[in-house]
Formats: sequence, C-alpha cells, structure tokens
Amino acid sequence: KSKPDLNQLETEFRSEINEALELNDNTINSIRQKLAKFSDQLAWKWTWLNVLVMFSCILALVLSVVSILNNMNYQKRKEVVVALRAEKDKAQSYLDMAGSILVVIDRNQKLSMINKKGLEILGNLVEEEVIGKNAFDYFSSPAEIKALKEGFEKVMNGEVSLTEYYERKVISKRGEERVVGWHNSLLEDMSG
Repeated sequence: KSKPDLNQLETEFRSEINEALELNDNTINSIRQKLAKFSDQLAWKWTWLNVLVMFSCILALVLSVVSILNNMNYQKRKEVVVALRAEKDKAQSYLDMAGSILVVIDRNQKLSMINKKGLEILGNLVEEEVIGKNAFDYFSSPAEIKALKEGFEKVMNGEVSLTEYYERKVISKRGEERVVGWHNSLLEDMSG
C-alpha cells in the first residue's frame, strides 16, 4: 500500500469536520466577524486600561509633588514664624527696659504689645490679660471710650493728624484712675 498524501488527508479531515459541524462559508464568515468585533472591543478596553493606568501614575506624581511643595511651604512658614517670634521677643525685651509705659495698638484697636512697666502701672496685670483686647475698652473711662475709638479711626483713615502728645485718664485693674501722658507715633508696615 502506498502512504496517503498528507495534504489529501488534511483536506479530507477538514471536509469531515466541516460536514460534522455544518460549517459553510457563511458560518465561517460570521464567526470571523464576531471574532474581529470581539478583538476590536478587547483592543478598545485595553486602550482604556492603559489610559487609566497612565492617568493614575500622573495623578500619583502630581500628588507627590503637591505633598513635597506643601511640606516645603510648611517648613518655610515654620521658619518664618520662629524668626518672627524671635524678633517679637527681642522687641519685647527692649520695651521692657524702658521706665515708662510703652504700648502698641494695631489697626483694629487691639493691644498687640505692652511692656512690663505698662503692666505694672495699669495694676500689676499679666500680659495674657490684655494682649488682643481693645485698648480703649480695657483702660479707658466709660465716658471717653467712644471719642477715643472715633479719634483713632480718623487717624487710621488719614482724616486727622496724629496728636503727638496728650494726657488722658486710664483705669487700672483695681479701678483706680491715673493720668498718663502719651507720646504717639504712627508706624506703617509695607502694606500701609
């Protein structure tokens, strides 16, 4: 017997499979179309997956940079606060050496600094009792409060000139009235 030709066997085998599965050209083309569509959908999903992965990496990078910048910003702010505290303490030590009352009143009428002599004259106060309080509410007689506040606002708004020297009554912690002579200076920062 002669050996069967491999090509002939393959052709017969395919023919038998096609008959068994009843695969005709239309069925085969339909399967090919479905496989191509599935392949396109899979490629589309793969592309979106790649986009999501890249977006996640970019987002992680941005968040890392923001975190680093915030940390640097925090460190700089911390250094500035420490430097400002040191300057304030230095200024306070100079104020405390003076033998007369020295006070700093901010734009909002709040007492922002007072020296030891001022605390002593005003009734042996503790700094925490007065810092941040309205300077006119805290040390003025009730009859003068309104006029003092209005005068201060006019000076701050540039409506009137600052009186360089005047005397007025102050009320100590114990309720004692004392007449104090005031020398005033207007200090402006870079923002005016």
